Amino acid sequence: MPELALSELKQGMVIVYLMRPEELPTYPELEWHGKIKEICNCLHLVEVEILDEGYQGYDELVCFEQIIRVECIKQ
Repeated sequence: MPELALSELKQGMVIVYLMRPEELPTYPELEWHGKIKEICNCLHLVEVEILDEGYQGYDELVCFEQIIRVECIKQ
């Protein structure tokens, strides 16, 4: 898979990301899903609305380095 560039991210995209090690995740390999609401290029952050069950509707800041892929959405 080609490496993702920050400039390729757009509002509305669904990303898959991992928690940062300093957050001490119980399951570090657990993939989280979020819909991009805002992009802050200067800080290399995106604000996402979490899509995973039990966390829907919550927002989270995700570092670009946490993103492992963009989900393909069939339209």
